[in-house]
Amino acid sequence: MNTIPSPPGATVVKTVTSGHHAPDTSDGPIVGWTTVRELRLDGRSRAAQVVARARRDLQRAGWRILDRADFYLNARRDRTCLHLLPGPRTPSEEETIPEFTATDEAPQSEESAPGDMIAHGLVLSASDC
Repeated sequence: MNTIPSPPGATVVKTVTSGHHAPDTSDGPIVGWTTVRELRLDGRSRAAQVVARARRDLQRAGWRILDRADFYLNARRDRTCLHLLPGPRTPSEEETIPEFTATDEAPQSEESAPGDMIAHGLVLSASDC
């Protein structure tokens, strides 16, 4: 996670790493890892701006962008897959990090497009792929 560029002014709130067991057992050897990091943003950028900046920074750092929209981004470098999702809320150290699943479906909102929301938080999920 320390090699993944963060937006300027971002503050790391929490980082959690968990192991994945073989598919046929819950107590067997760990066969992979996922690390999820929550960042607090300054709240001055729209989600689309955060994603666009992340895309440029990641490409410069050697990541290949797999797919993206104005509200998320998926990338890969070597055997690591990265999912990036900006959010409208400010993360708190006391909260648990929710299960993170990348999706290409926009969050439901009647007010505006997902990329237009002001991003107060950012979730990065890196895992073996």
